[in-house]
Formats: sequence, C-alpha cells, structure tokens
Amino acid sequence: MLRRIAAIAALLLAPVALAAEQGVPVMQVLQERGYFVAEDSAAPVPKGETNPDEAANAPIALTVRGEELGKLLESAGWVHNGKGRVPLYTVGFRSCPDCVAQHEGAYGKLEAAGADIRKILYARADSADGKPRSKPGERAMIAELWKTRDYALYERWYETDPATFYETEPLPPDADSDPARAAYVQKSRDFIKTLNELLAANGVETFVPAIFWQENGVWQVYIGYDPNTFDSLILPRIAGA
Repeated sequence: MLRRIAAIAALLLAPVALAAEQGVPVMQVLQERGYFVAEDSAAPVPKGETNPDEAANAPIALTVRGEELGKLLESAGWVHNGKGRVPLYTVGFRSCPDCVAQHEGAYGKLEAAGADIRKILYARADSADGKPRSKPGERAMIAELWKTRDYALYERWYETDPATFYETEPLPPDADSDPARAAYVQKSRDFIKTLNELLAANGVETFVPAIFWQENGVWQVYIGYDPNTFDSLILPRIAGA
C-alpha cells in the first residue's frame, strides 16, 4: 500500500520538480494538469471536469423539422434580460461544468455581439435505476423559473455555488410535494426529450451546453463548449446573424 502511495506521489510531483528546474511557476503547472490550488493551500484539489474536446468543431445546420424546433425553443421556460437583437437560446443544467464554463466565458461576449440570450434550464430525469440526478433545491428553482421566468432569480442562482445556494439561500416552494410545481419540472424534462428527438432527426448527438440561433431562416446549433472554437467560429457567426 505504501509503495502504491509513493508511486502516485511521484507521478504528481514529477512535473512540479521539472517545472522548478525550468523556472515555471508550480501553481501554473498544477492548474494546467487539472488541479485547483487555493492560495493558502499546500495540497492540490481536483477541480470540476470540463470536456472541451467533446465540443463540436463548428456550428451544425438543422434542416429537418426546423419549424418544430423553433416552436419548441420559443415555448420553453426561458429567462433573459431583454437585451440584444439576435434571439439565441442556450440549453443546460445548473451543475453541468461545461454549462458553467460557457456561462462565465461566453455570455458576456454574446451580449456584446448583440445576442438576446434566452437561457433554458432543466432538471435532469432520474437514472434508469431510479436514482435522482437533481437535488430538491434544483427542482424547486427549475419549477419557479419555468413558471415565472424571473431573471433576477436566475442571476441570484448563478452568483453562488449551487450546493451552498440550496443550503443557505431562500428557495422557492418545494416542487416535489406540489403537483402543479412538479408539472413544471416535468415540462422541462419533456422539453429535453423532444429536443433530443429533433436533434437526432438531424443526425446530431445531444450534448450540453447547446446554443441555438438562426441564419437566413435556418436553425444552427453549437454543441458543447470549447473557448477557442467559440471565439474563432461561433462568435463571428452570431455577430453577423
């Protein structure tokens, strides 16, 4: 056991030692290898995983059932700040690392490019074995957003880590014991199910986050989030839409 621990430690510390020899800051090396190190911490802690390699290399034109797609997106419980000239829909769930990365890295640029970002959030359905993939607080928030489209509530949700938010912030009424509110959660899940079907009809495999917009009347989708692809290909397309 001790030998295994020593071997693992060696693997972790080898790049740090090499960096020291080359004059590269240790913090930089650790962060590049997927660790987050607090300024007052001596030990690296794994950070949330994102998957930029799984993002699409370019926007995909959706030429099948486009009118149905437009109606589905418009009828969803999206929230927005009412600014921008180009209607654009984003789809994701609150704890999705790539969705958070997109929120932090892309939304400001999209708004500057003239996008009216209509944010659609959903609560994931339970797994096949019945295990919940969302928390009660998340379901309560989804129900409230789909019911009221309260953008200020959405902003407050994104100002705090979700786990902390559910424990410390005032939440909307429970969505599990109230059938009317539970129906909004189910509506968000039905939306995702139908969206998956429409994307599949266009040969697109679903992955979140997803961005939808129109160019010359044809719906486009960008699946996943790679900052480099977004800045070089997606942003100019939206700015010119």
